[in-house]
Amino acid sequence: MEKTAAELLATHPEYELHIESWRFLNNSYLGGRHYKAQDYLPRYTYETAEQYRQRVNETPLDNHCASIVNIYNSFLFSEPPVRDFGSMANNPVLTVFLEDADHEDRSFDDFMSEVDRISAVYGHAWVVVDKPAADATTRADEQQQGIRPYVSMFSPPSVLDWEWTRNPNGTYDLTYLKVIESQTATTTVVKCFYADVIDTHVIYKNGTSTELLASVPNALGYVPAVCVYDTRSPVKGIGISAIEGPADMQRSIFSQNSEIEQLIRLSNHPSLVKTRDVNASAGAGAIITIPDNIDPGLVPYLLQPNSGNLDSIRANINDNVDAINRMANVGSIRVLESRTLSGVAMDTEFRLLSARLAKKSNQLELAEELIWQIFANWMDTEWDGYIEYADSFNTRDKLNDLNTYKLTQEILPANSGLQAVITRKVAELITDDSDEIDAIINSTNTGLDING
Repeated sequence: MEKTAAELLATHPEYELHIESWRFLNNSYLGGRHYKAQDYLPRYTYETAEQYRQRVNETPLDNHCASIVNIYNSFLFSEPPVRDFGSMANNPVLTVFLEDADHEDRSFDDFMSEVDRISAVYGHAWVVVDKPAADATTRADEQQQGIRPYVSMFSPPSVLDWEWTRNPNGTYDLTYLKVIESQTATTTVVKCFYADVIDTHVIYKNGTSTELLASVPNALGYVPAVCVYDTRSPVKGIGISAIEGPADMQRSIFSQNSEIEQLIRLSNHPSLVKTRDVNASAGAGAIITIPDNIDPGLVPYLLQPNSGNLDSIRANINDNVDAINRMANVGSIRVLESRTLSGVAMDTEFRLLSARLAKKSNQLELAEELIWQIFANWMDTEWDGYIEYADSFNTRDKLNDLNTYKLTQEILPANSGLQAVITRKVAELITDDSDEIDAIINSTNTGLDING
């Protein structure tokens, strides 16, 4: 049905509560000009808009949020998930879909990797599995015309409204979803998904003129969308961002970097306090000419801040970086200098990271199962396969393990049983191949070279 621009742009109450936070989180992840275009630095008293913008541009940003998201993503997708497609395995449409999932030449693995990044930034992301309407009467006709299911990802700021309906058995169904499909300088395309129909509207530049471009019956009978969570929140359809705490700390570090830059600048170039009649030039070896009859109390002098505060600001930045690492459980991975940690502390840190990654992995696995169910329904079949993401992540410090084995070997060098255990443990650190591990152990026992 036709709708006004106000109706099409109306948003969910939770959208209004979270939109500013979503924008901040996205800017924190993107960094660069996206971050510096905002007013995240506190303004100085009497500072003009031009001076403020210059100070923002001169302040470096250490993007911790992007680092954390990329670390999580690299662990989760270091190996592709295991997929068994069941009865769809030999379907030629599936092969094409896996190679180009979104009609933008992006493989399904790359698509899911991007879904993980977006959900980590915002707390959740939306994936719609759609299929173009066509007049093809057979599956062969569809393949000839290139008509097949495809996926689209929408970040939370692009999803304006949604509605869940509770069933008598206690489950929930997504019965309405409204997204901004595309936006240009002249038009905004809004797509509304219902259980029975999918409407596509366009809002023209003047903001009041709208047009219903298409209204297509929904052959599935339900909204073909999945909400992919990073971490679930108490509110349905809203997730918890992986960088919510680190983003606040990053903003604090950004402000402190500005203070350091200003402190260094003022220390190296102190302000000269003088009367109007004093003639002074800038630069090294500059000469200041003062009137002969000047009042001694009006003699020019330099106003220079105490640079001793520099060390305290840098120490505070280091404390904030440590706090970011603790919140994200990536301290042992992101450190650039050696740290002295007990074996228990290091093992605990690795376990916390592995547990966090396992939760993210479970959410991706669940979401992908739902995506494949919708895909199968578009293909007029039922999903009977399974998806398995990694649920164990090797975040051990191999160097620390080697040092432990070495120390143990030095304490009990004559214990042959212990030596055999240490040999196997060291071999497992070097390779995951069971044949290579056995070869290392055999060569140690026989004194022969592995390749001999």
